[in-house]
Amino acid sequence: MRQRIVRASASLALMAGALLSGCSESSSPAPTPTLALANTGATTATAARGSSATYAFTITRGGGFSAPVQLAAEGVPAGVTASFAPASLTGTTTASTMTLAVDAAAAPGTFSVTVRATGSGVTGQSAVVELVIPNPTIGLQGAATALTVVQGGSGTVSYTVTRGGGFAGAVSLAVEGLPNGVTAAFAPTSLAAGVTTSTLTLTAAAGTSAAVTNLTVRATGTGVTAQTAALALTVSEAPGIVLSNAGEALSVVAGQSGTRTIGIARRGGFAGAVTLALEGAPAGVTGTFAPAAPTTNESVLTLNAAATTAVGSYTLTVRGTGTGITAVTTTVTLVVTEAPGITLSNSGGALSVAAGQSGTRTISIARRGAFAGAVTLALEGAPTGVTGTFAPAAPTANESVLTLNVAPTTAVGNYTLTVRGTGTGVAASTTTLALTVTEAPGITVIGTGGRTWNLPAGTSGTRTIGIERQGGYTGAVTLTLEGAPLGVTAAFAPAAPTTNESVITLTAAASTLPGLYTLTVRGTGIGVSPATGVIFLSVTTGPSLSVTWAVPSVSVVQGQATRAQMLIQRTGTFPDRGRLVIEGLREGLNVLFPVPLDSLTTVNTYIATIDVGPVLLPGTYQLIARATAGELSSTATLTVVVTAAASGFALSTPVTLRTIEQGDSASIPLNVTRYGGHSAAIAVGNFTLTCLATVGGCPSTTFGNLVSTAFVSPQTGNTGRVQPNLHADIPEGEYRFRMVATGSGGGPDTLHVPVRVVSATQARHSLSTITLPNAAGGETIDYTVRVHRTPGNSANVTFSVSSCQSGLTASLPTPGTTGNSLTLRISVSRTATPGSLYCTLVSSAPGQRSQNVNTWVNVTP
Repeated sequence: MRQRIVRASASLALMAGALLSGCSESSSPAPTPTLALANTGATTATAARGSSATYAFTITRGGGFSAPVQLAAEGVPAGVTASFAPASLTGTTTASTMTLAVDAAAAPGTFSVTVRATGSGVTGQSAVVELVIPNPTIGLQGAATALTVVQGGSGTVSYTVTRGGGFAGAVSLAVEGLPNGVTAAFAPTSLAAGVTTSTLTLTAAAGTSAAVTNLTVRATGTGVTAQTAALALTVSEAPGIVLSNAGEALSVVAGQSGTRTIGIARRGGFAGAVTLALEGAPAGVTGTFAPAAPTTNESVLTLNAAATTAVGSYTLTVRGTGTGITAVTTTVTLVVTEAPGITLSNSGGALSVAAGQSGTRTISIARRGAFAGAVTLALEGAPTGVTGTFAPAAPTANESVLTLNVAPTTAVGNYTLTVRGTGTGVAASTTTLALTVTEAPGITVIGTGGRTWNLPAGTSGTRTIGIERQGGYTGAVTLTLEGAPLGVTAAFAPAAPTTNESVITLTAAASTLPGLYTLTVRGTGIGVSPATGVIFLSVTTGPSLSVTWAVPSVSVVQGQATRAQMLIQRTGTFPDRGRLVIEGLREGLNVLFPVPLDSLTTVNTYIATIDVGPVLLPGTYQLIARATAGELSSTATLTVVVTAAASGFALSTPVTLRTIEQGDSASIPLNVTRYGGHSAAIAVGNFTLTCLATVGGCPSTTFGNLVSTAFVSPQTGNTGRVQPNLHADIPEGEYRFRMVATGSGGGPDTLHVPVRVVSATQARHSLSTITLPNAAGGETIDYTVRVHRTPGNSANVTFSVSSCQSGLTASLPTPGTTGNSLTLRISVSRTATPGSLYCTLVSSAPGQRSQNVNTWVNVTP
C-alpha cells in the first residue's frame, strides 16, 4: 500500500511538472528541479541473525535537476547495519541497492526502515520497507522412546536435531536421571553446524539393579531454547549364578575326609547345568562333587586329605561355569590338622657323668592330634655299667626325668643312647641322648719333672709345682713338703691353690750340708685321693755377690758432671754373668757407664759418670746400684749433692707427642726453667723436622723452613709456645721436631718433641720459596714459589700479591697453577733503601685454607 502511495505521488509530480512546463512554454518560466524515489523490488524481506536482506531503489530527476543524490536509511533497529551500493548517485546513475546486515545479537521481530533520498535544490523523497528477523529454534526427535538393556550389556538410540530461525550453531546432548550402575555416551556429544544426528549408548554394569527408569535427553545450544525427549530405560536381569557355602572353616584330620554343601543361586531365568571344579588344593588334597554338573541348586563337595598333607590352613576355590553365563567362584577354608602321634626330644648337649656317679636329663613328649594316652619309655643302646630309670615310666603328661647311673668300672668315652616312646594307636618315636663318661675326680702333683734343682747353701730359689685335675675336680689342693734336710725350709704361694700351679720357695741355710736330697710334695683335697710329686734337690756351696761405691757421696754443679768409682766383688761360681741396674734416675740426673749394664763382666771396677742437667734443682738425691746374678743380689747407695750453677736455663714442654695433619699447624707450649738467678732474654729458633719412620721409608733430608714461631723473642718470662706449620706434602710418619733456645748467661739448650704426621682430612696446600742472590736497585728477579699439596690434590691454586714494602713491586706472569711451582717477579726500584725488604704473596684454592709467604730481597747499594 505504501509503495502504491509513493508511486502515485511520483506520478502527480510528473504531471505537475508537465503542466508547469506547458505554462512556461507560453510564459517561458524556468523549470522546477524535481527528484523522485521509487522501490523497484520487494518492500518486505526476511533475514536471520548472521545474514542480510537487500532492497532495490531508483531515482528520477526532473526540471533539469542533475546534482548528486545521497541515500540514507532511518529507523534501523539495533544490531542491524544498513549500507548502499552506491550511497551517492551522480551523473546518469539512477539505481542503488540497500543491504541490511543482521548480526548475531540482533533482537528478533518486524521492523520498518525509511530510505531517504536528498539532493541540493530539491525536496527530499523517502520510501519505507520492512525487515523481518525470525526467532532461532532447535528440535529434538528420538528414534525410540523406550530401551531395554540387560545387566552387563548395552543398547543404543539415535537422535535427530533440527535447526530453525536461522540457527546454525553447535548443539550439545546430555542425558538426565541415570540410575546407579548405568553410564551414557553420545557419539558425537556435541553436534557441530551441519550435523543433525547422534547415537546414545547406555551401558548397564553387571551389578545394576533390574528396574524401569524414566530418562530425559536434553539438547542445548547458544541462544536457543533447550529441547528434551523422554526415554524409558528398562534394565533386565542377566542370566547367571551365584555360588555359596554355609559354615565356618572345614577341619579335616590328615588321612581323613570331610564334606561341604555348595549352594547355587540362579538368576535371569538361567536353568542350565552348572559344571563345578575345585582349584587351589594343596598337595595331598583332592575334591569330588555330587553331582559334578547339577541342574538343581546345590552339590556336595567331599575333600580327601592324604596322611602326608602338611598341617595348616588353606583357601580353596570352587568354580562354577555354564553355557551363556559368566563363571563365578566361592571359597572354602580347609584346616588340615595333625594325625594323633608323639615326638620325643631332650634339651641340652651331651650329658657328662663321672664314673661311679649319676646324672639326669628331662625327656619331653610333644603330643599331636589330640593324643592324650600314656607313653611307655624305654632306654636302648646303653654301654656296660650304665643303667637308666624313668620317673614316671609311662607318663600321661608331657615329660619324664631319666636318671643315668654310671658304674665306677664304666669305660671313659662318648656314647649315644636311644630313648623310645610307645603308645596305643600312635607310631613309636625316639630321641637320642649323648652321654660322656668322664674320669672320677682326682689330682696329680708334678714336681721338678726328674731334673735336679741346684741350690747353693745360704740362698733361696723358686720353682713352679704343677697340679693336674681329673674328673672335674675344682676344689683347693693343700700342699706340704716332706723329706727336706736340716736347714732347708719351704713356703708355697698359694699354700692351697684352686688353680693348676703353686710357686714353692726353698731356702737353704748357710749351715746346710751339701748333698743330693729327694723331697716329696704332697697334695690333698676334699673328696679326692692324695697325690705326691718328687723334687730332686742338690745343695751346693754358695757364691757371694756385693756392690759398693768408692765414696758415699759426690757433689755436682747444675749442668755439669763428675765421676764415681764402683766396686763389685764376687765369690764362688755364678749361674750367669749378672746384670747391673741404677735406680733413682730422673730428668736431669743420669749415670753413664763405659760398658753395657745388662751383662756384668769379669772386671770388678767400674767408673761411672754422674751427669747433672741444668733442669735438676739443687738438692740431695739417692742413686741405688743393684747388682744381680742368678738368685743373688746386692745394692749400694750413692748420695748426689747438686749445687746451684752460677746462671743458666733449660727448655722443656709438657707435650709427649703431637699429632698434626699434613698442611696444618699445631701449638706446642714451652716452659723455661731458670737457675742461678738467670733472667736474661731467651730466643727460640733453628727449627727442623727430622723423619724417624714412614710407610714408604724416610727421605734422606731434614725438613726446614716449615715452622713459624709465636715464641716472643727476646723472651724474659718462663712460658711461650711454637706453632709448627707443616708442608702439605710431608709424608705420613713419625718425626722429631727440634728447636734451640739461646740467650746470654746460659745455653744453648736443645729440645726435641715427637711429632706424628697424619693424612689430611681435607685437601690442603702450603707455600715455600727459593731465595735468590742479592739484587741492586733497578734489577728484576724471579722467585720460584713452591706449592706443597696433600696427596691427590690437583686443584688450581691462584695467587695475588697482598703488599710489598717500599721500593719493591711484584707481578705474577701467571696468576695460578695446577702444578707444584709458580714464578713471582719482583722489581727493585732504583731508589730502594738497601736492606732486607719483602713482598707478601697470598694463595687460595677451592675448599682450602688460604696461605701466604714473605719473599725477601736483600737490596744492595
